[in-house]
Amino acid sequence: MQDRIDYLRSAIVWSLGQIGKHSTSHANALAGSDALRYIIDLLNAETSSDDLREKCKRCLKGACARPLP
Repeated sequence: MQDRIDYLRSAIVWSLGQIGKHSTSHANALAGSDALRYIIDLLNAETSSDDLREKCKRCLKGACARPLP
């Protein structure tokens, strides 16, 4: 069951990362919705799979790499 949940979480985090990488306004929307805190929590969770952790890292890097206007 945990593998299935991690699979879904990985897909969600990947999708949010794609949105955050798109533009500064999208990255700001992610930050404003508190999604980044949730992703950081998943990154730090002991129960998260290695794949989920890697996707969390990529998502955070992509969303935080855009400079503010």
